Amino acid sequence: TIGFNLVPQENEEVFDAAGMEILPGFVQAISNWGVNGGIQEIRPSSNDNDEHSNPIMPEMDAFYAFNGRAAMYQQLGAFGLTACGVAPTDNNLFGGSIAAFTTEGLNPYKMCLKRGIAMMASVTPNLKHTYAAKMAPQTRMWIFANFSDQLHKAADYKQEEGKPADEKMVA
Repeated sequence: TIGFNLVPQENEEVFDAAGMEILPGFVQAISNWGVNGGIQEIRPSSNDNDEHSNPIMPEMDAFYAFNGRAAMYQQLGAFGLTACGVAPTDNNLFGGSIAAFTTEGLNPYKMCLKRGIAMMASVTPNLKHTYAAKMAPQTRMWIFANFSDQLHKAADYKQEEGKPADEKMVA
């Protein structure tokens, strides 16, 4: 808690910042930090967040791509970054959910501040370049038509009783 004339609670650490300026740590909103590690990592430069099997993958969760050792290798804290939003690929129309991590530590379960803070969507030329040889999209018309179509399908989705949920629509 930051403020004036506060009464500390039991076991609360008090730091007198009188005459100082208090600023939050820097937060990188969307990145792939903590996903790609150095050459000595178990999975170096793995691009574990860059799924290319389908342009519509909203059910992907960047949490599972995060590697605390890779974040430490990149020394984010040394540059004043205290948290980052780790995103799934920016090569998919719907790439999945973004998770927020602190930049200190090794264990992703302990470093994770919150999962599902946002949905990654991309309408950039990356999408066309990634899938041009495999299938659509070939034009921006396809990209935006499918973007709109997927949002309408998700808004109208109702899970049928007794059937498994459609993970794409739930996401």
